[in-house]
Amino acid sequence: MMVAASNNYWETWEKLYNLCIETKCSIRLWSAFTHMIIKSPEWNLKFVSIIEDSFVKACEHKSNIDSSLRVIKNCCTVALLKSSTLEDPISFAKNVANLYKKFKVHIPVSLFYFLIGSVCNDAPNVQETSAKVINGRSNYRGRGKRAYEFFESMRNFGFEPKYYHFEKLIDYLTRRRNRDDLVIVSDIFFKLSSDRSYDLLSEKSILMCLSYFLIFRQEKLIKKSIKLYFESITRTNDKSVYENPQIIASYNRLINSILISLSQVNPHIAITENHSDENIMTDDYLPSLIMNLVFCTYENFKSQMHYSEYNISVLLSGISKILSHLKVSDSLHENKPDPSINLVNYQHRLVEFAMILLDDLSKHDSEINVVTVTSLIRICEKLGDPNLSIYFFYSMDLDQNELAHEPGFFEFLNLSHITKTPDPEIALDSLYIEPRIIDSISEKLASVHPNLYTFNVIIQLYLSRDMPVKASSYLHSAVNDHNLIPNIKTFAPFANYFDRIYPSDPETSIMGMRWVFDCMKFFDVPFDSQISKHIKKRIPQSLI
Repeated sequence: MMVAASNNYWETWEKLYNLCIETKCSIRLWSAFTHMIIKSPEWNLKFVSIIEDSFVKACEHKSNIDSSLRVIKNCCTVALLKSSTLEDPISFAKNVANLYKKFKVHIPVSLFYFLIGSVCNDAPNVQETSAKVINGRSNYRGRGKRAYEFFESMRNFGFEPKYYHFEKLIDYLTRRRNRDDLVIVSDIFFKLSSDRSYDLLSEKSILMCLSYFLIFRQEKLIKKSIKLYFESITRTNDKSVYENPQIIASYNRLINSILISLSQVNPHIAITENHSDENIMTDDYLPSLIMNLVFCTYENFKSQMHYSEYNISVLLSGISKILSHLKVSDSLHENKPDPSINLVNYQHRLVEFAMILLDDLSKHDSEINVVTVTSLIRICEKLGDPNLSIYFFYSMDLDQNELAHEPGFFEFLNLSHITKTPDPEIALDSLYIEPRIIDSISEKLASVHPNLYTFNVIIQLYLSRDMPVKASSYLHSAVNDHNLIPNIKTFAPFANYFDRIYPSDPETSIMGMRWVFDCMKFFDVPFDSQISKHIKKRIPQSLI
């Protein structure tokens, strides 16, 4: 039978079906028919006919009606799961529901979920093409309204929606990203929030609404969503993060939802579609609101948050994402007299937020490590102002923070990304760091982490600032005080330095390069291609 149906031998199947009806064969065959039907053309109409016959047969045999209704429910479940491929799944779902009503049978609670799921799907081939019905298809734009009306009409069938039913409906409406559904989403949100129906408006539903309102710039609804989310988390989570770590996950989900929504905002959507709506934010106000949300979110959660490396890095990476979006948004206003004015204001707010984070880190005895500092440096890069790295460094007191991770602080001074600029000398000049600061950090690094990596980094730092005497003293300390064996990364900075100074001081350059050559031979360090190139270029062959 399956082969006959799948090969479109529908006439053969119909004869077999009619024979089953005439001989009153078992209703269990209907399940097999269902799997067969969904492979045929116009299967939705044939299915409704079969289910109607099934109801008739079930009602005729009252003694076995429970078993028959279970089979019917299973058949409907299979068909509803397949209905997303139909051009009009809403009409199909209505027909299924009406059959239950016609035979005065209560719709099973579990079947409601599949009815809602069937309605809350769009066929992949249905596109938003015009305001009219095309080729008999239901209009895409009106589907949100029809889905909501169907959802509400199910109450007449004894449907008592649970939170997961609303999640399904809200997910469908918000995922469509259709402005025509804004009134519907707002109506659902207000009804559930004003009734304090906390058990119906889940955290997931609130975040979906928030994302949708952000994309369409609905200021009042955004603020209400945030407020409701805070209330929901406070109500469902213990205040101790150690007893209930879900609070961290909730916080991160909120921040990520804001950031993802921000990246999807169409800068022209409010102006072109509804410029008269006073609730819609302007282009200039949107980033400001996002900044306020980040501040507000952090203030509401920080008393319950564990200051771990992961949580802080999530916050700092979020700032970088915001900055990326602000730069993109700002480029849209290049025709204005000074497109950077607003961006500068947002930069100051973000720097302020980063400083609050660092201050709170120190208060909570949290380690400021390489991950944290690297995230801060990325922020500085996004802002286009590497000097902020030094600003952050000066804002933190190494002596006051006993848990400070010195290699992390050192990242501020290393700034290897700056040396990759087209003109590193100019970049380094603009990043002048007092020698005493470099000495202080280097001494702490060498004492706390006396390994080869630490000494190599210190050597590179001093040589990048033309301080070869300091660099060689740390090489001496590494070998004699800590019994470390230098490697290629120890001598490469020396080779680069002596090659760089050749135009201004050829004599010192040649002597220094010869010294590098002798040291590498002494420690049996292999010569890589770059160092060999420098040596051959600067040292006469007679001296090698």
